[in-house]
Amino acid sequence: MSDPQLKHLKAMPMSESDTAERQTSQPAGTVAAILAALSGLRFGQLTIKVQDGRVVQIERTEKQRLNDPPRR
Repeated sequence: MSDPQLKHLKAMPMSESDTAERQTSQPAGTVAAILAALSGLRFGQLTIKVQDGRVVQIERTEKQRLNDPPRR
């Protein structure tokens, strides 16, 4: 993953066996859906819900920042 917007994220350390198991158990479509939800998100949050070790839901909440009107 070389997206410059994600460079500040850090992965939690895992054992080699845990890492290998997780890499093979997550469908590529799940990872693609998470990256698509992050794409273009400037202000807001992404919530990823997991059940039994599987991603079951992705929620994206985006905030729009409005400029204050000029004061006279």
